[in-house]
Amino acid sequence: MFCITEKNYIMPNTLVHICVQTPASRMILRDADFKWIALGCIIPDIPWILQRIILYISPGIDLIDLRSYAVIQASLLFCLLFSLALSLFTTAPGRIFFLLALNSFLHLIVDALEIKWSNGVHFFAPFSWQAVHFPIVWPEHTLILVLSLLGIGVLIYCGTRDWKKPVTLTISGKKWTTAGLLLCVYFLAPFLLFHGPGKADSHYISTLQRTEDRPGKYIEFDRIRFRGSDRTIQALSGERLQLHGNIPAENAQLSIRGRFLDEKNIRVTAFHVHGSSRDLASIAGLAGVMLVWILAMAGKNVTFENTVSQTENK
Repeated sequence: MFCITEKNYIMPNTLVHICVQTPASRMILRDADFKWIALGCIIPDIPWILQRIILYISPGIDLIDLRSYAVIQASLLFCLLFSLALSLFTTAPGRIFFLLALNSFLHLIVDALEIKWSNGVHFFAPFSWQAVHFPIVWPEHTLILVLSLLGIGVLIYCGTRDWKKPVTLTISGKKWTTAGLLLCVYFLAPFLLFHGPGKADSHYISTLQRTEDRPGKYIEFDRIRFRGSDRTIQALSGERLQLHGNIPAENAQLSIRGRFLDEKNIRVTAFHVHGSSRDLASIAGLAGVMLVWILAMAGKNVTFENTVSQTENK
């Protein structure tokens, strides 16, 4: 048994990505508009944002299916699909696609460097659903705190400089049709790929589904709520599981490694205590990105160009 308990630093994920990815993007495209860089930084997080919204409006949904859906959408392939769809709404689709795709890829690279038990990124889906990770630091590491604080500075500095940069969107029937089809693929294709994450036991969804096979099976959980009063967690399957071993007595957010004793009981072999402010800080980072775009729209720096051909007008 071992325990890792670091100080509860705030880890605003979006701010870390902005801090790392903005200079990286500017090294490749020096005059890249920060608004598009910031939007690219959050594309891989969209499935997880949607997951929370769906859980709020439809709490009775199958949680494992919802997790499989989010895992598929968060893969590199689906990030590229979404990036391509967004780029077709602009007058410079090639440049914008490159910028969005680059930052989606960089986002996944940065995610893979963070220690996340039961988690990882999927660069090669749908050909392989094995999660890729190069774990270096926990979300509460001092390095993450420094990057988060620097990210606030980058967001303020680049946001105030670039919100006035003009963004021209296009009103083109053909482009919008293609973009619409790509978005349909983005939202509907995951239903055809559920077998992939399940077969690879991504996020241990197969282990949780096959209750009769649980005894003796290894299991991990990432940042799950632990209830100290009865020493239980609520798994992504929605059921409460009993923990055994030397674990905190109070409520906490934990990452856990262990092994099933039977269908409902887990012997914990390792755990990590997470800070409680991460979600609020991440929301603050997302709000900052939204504010930059809102200011651009309010200042009429986002305009539409009618590129419908004469044939289409007829």
